[in-house]
Amino acid sequence: MRRSLVIEDNPLHADMMSATLGALGFQVETCRDGEDFRIALEQDKPSLVVMDVRLPGVSGLTLSRQLKDDERFRDIPILMVTALALTADDHKVRASGCDGFLEKPFAPADFIAEVERLVPMPS
Repeated sequence: MRRSLVIEDNPLHADMMSATLGALGFQVETCRDGEDFRIALEQDKPSLVVMDVRLPGVSGLTLSRQLKDDERFRDIPILMVTALALTADDHKVRASGCDGFLEKPFAPADFIAEVERLVPMPS
């Protein structure tokens, strides 16, 4: 089964993304901050990470760089989501190692399309 980690401190956004990922056949675990994420990551390697930029105590961009710098996890696709207007700072997002990016609010169809691009359904 495909496993995803959603790192999002806003419960409404976390629930929406988790429900959508569940409908796509993912086993979903949600984390509210970087510490929860690190613990969940060590338990079982996910197929996908969906991460907010702004998190309590740490930036999602920092977590993304750390993930991509670790040879055990660098192949995990990361979808960064944010309400911040980072489109002008696209180079910062790409430099963090993110494989995809969506600006909130986003349409569920856009989220699904990006998830399916990053983690295609098994045939």
